Amino acid sequence: LIELFCSELDVTVPAPPLTEDDSFGSHPQLGALAYKLPSIPDLFLMPESVFDKYDVLTFKLMIRINGLKSDPMQCETSSNCRIKYTRSYTPILYKVMPRVLFQGAWSETWFDPKSVMNLITDLDTDEKPFINFKLDESLLDYTDTVTYETPIYGWTENRVRGLVGDLPNGNHKLRMTWETGYAKVLNETAMHCNFDMTDCYHAKTVPVIDSMSTHKSNLNGQHSMTVKGYGFQTGNIDAKVDGVACKVTDFSDTEFTCQVDKKETTSIVDQAQVGGYGVTHTRHSTDELLDTEVISTEVTTETQAFYGIGDNIRSKYRTWFVPPVTSYYRFQMYCDDYCELRLGSNNLDIVDPTLLIDINSHTNAFDYFARKSDGKYTQFSD
Repeated sequence: LIELFCSELDVTVPAPPLTEDDSFGSHPQLGALAYKLPSIPDLFLMPESVFDKYDVLTFKLMIRINGLKSDPMQCETSSNCRIKYTRSYTPILYKVMPRVLFQGAWSETWFDPKSVMNLITDLDTDEKPFINFKLDESLLDYTDTVTYETPIYGWTENRVRGLVGDLPNGNHKLRMTWETGYAKVLNETAMHCNFDMTDCYHAKTVPVIDSMSTHKSNLNGQHSMTVKGYGFQTGNIDAKVDGVACKVTDFSDTEFTCQVDKKETTSIVDQAQVGGYGVTHTRHSTDELLDTEVISTEVTTETQAFYGIGDNIRSKYRTWFVPPVTSYYRFQMYCDDYCELRLGSNNLDIVDPTLLIDINSHTNAFDYFARKSDGKYTQFSD
């Protein structure tokens, strides 16, 4: 009997390869023994998350042969029996944004390749730094956004954009493949849950509507319309046109046809309806701040065009939505310096909004508590 005091490792004892018996039940004198040792969580009887904070674990290998009263056998050269576990070559996958996706949408993948980039030194022109990225078994398309020349840096956060393909509706898990294996998905940032924690996912795909055969009907109903897009393959479609049911008569992956019922009154088209929203857009303010100079609009546009990142520039993001009378709302903000969230109640216009959240320092992603100007903390979801 041979006992090995270490964690997960493939250990081979040199000898003629004459046996494939279970390593702990075979005979050393008859052949080579390949040992698959317990994983670190199994070795310590602790969940994997306990070890997330460690980048390196080192063990010493010793061998004890059954029947011998001597101490465990040790290497004459201790460094030859040192087992070192390191995360240096395990990429970290942080998340995809946005988390709710549809066919044809752009998705941004956030990851850190760690030291893997040191191994990737000679890529062919048709290769990428990573092998692929999947939502379950569906590949994201990086043809137009990532090439063998795309700069990707180790030990820092990288972001690449990919195109979502055909996916069934529902929740999906992330998987990113590199030359060294799968990236570790960091659930602390990758997982998103609803308020009561009944629906958690890395990414969720929903149907998408690209076009409709008509935008007008009549009060008598019985009008047939075809909706094109993707995600209608289940046939479980509850279609309504301005609050009136539209009975589905035919469907496929990419379109469905329905017949509009009668309606008592004409549609209201000159005011916003519940569920409607305005187009989110960015306005860059070049107001002079306390310790900065006025920066021209041209510079503002260049430095903040894609990610809203600038140097001493204040950005204002404005949008509007029509909420139900009662509901819960979650506002998420990611700040590297100073952020405010203000909410107004004037129809279709943001005038004199009320300050809800005031963050005067950086805050971590998914930190649902924010510090107000009075030093107290308030929960985001409130």
